[in-house]
Amino acid sequence: MITKVEIENKSLGIAFWQKDQDGDDDVIMVSGKCILNNNQLYLKCQEKRIIILDDWLSRIKKIEDPEIKKIFHESEFALSLSVADLPLNANMSEYESIGLNLNENNCD
Repeated sequence: MITKVEIENKSLGIAFWQKDQDGDDDVIMVSGKCILNNNQLYLKCQEKRIIILDDWLSRIKKIEDPEIKKIFHESEFALSLSVADLPLNANMSEYESIGLNLNENNCD
């Protein structure tokens, strides 16, 4: 498993997978540099800081293949996550914001 210290100051590409309105796969790519602040890991891209949850560390992989590296914007590491809309009756206190809105132009 990658540690926070190992990935600090390294580039990370994140693929956020979701279903579009037609049920087809859609992916949003975000990339930037990992920063560690008060033991919290962030992805810094442009002016945004996206929280990297500790639970995700085991899913971060070093990219060796040059073709995969291109897909992840030449990042040294990659993370792939599935996302979905919140349920209509969701209790917002049960969710934590990571500082990302997939409906906005985020980092790329």
